[in-house]
Amino acid sequence: MGLSNEQQLTLVGELDQRLRREAELASVFAAVVPGWYGRLLSSLILATGNAHVLYLSASYLLEGSAFSLNAVLFTNKLYVRATVTGTQGTESGDRAEPSVTALSRSSLTSMRLSCDHDAFDQTTAWPGSIRLTLVFARDLAVSLPLGAARTESGDAELHALVTTSRASLER
Repeated sequence: MGLSNEQQLTLVGELDQRLRREAELASVFAAVVPGWYGRLLSSLILATGNAHVLYLSASYLLEGSAFSLNAVLFTNKLYVRATVTGTQGTESGDRAEPSVTALSRSSLTSMRLSCDHDAFDQTTAWPGSIRLTLVFARDLAVSLPLGAARTESGDAELHALVTTSRASLER
């Protein structure tokens, strides 16, 4: 994929901002940014090209010094999942290799969802908090959001993802 330096910097900046807004990843950016982070950004951009990111969710788990990061993002046509695992604060942890997988959103076979909105309660905002599981070919499933932290913009993007996923299933 031939990106100019300017295009690359723009894509890196936009994706970096999106990831840094994820409350679940706050501890990743609390000190020195790990060495694997730049490779994660590059791998995600290689997978998505210059497609607009419709939805992004991430989780970060630290058990002792072992860490695992999971991130998913959706464009109009792709579902992209990224993972990074390693040992925090070590040279080998900084060299951890991100693994990125991209699937066509057209391989979506079903969705399961729930929300906490009471249809009879007109005082709370529609649709409330959503839990969405998307199932793709070969029973590959992802439950969203990945982490527990929620934001208003993340909830709005998830609601939009429900709408576009439903449209994909109706085709």
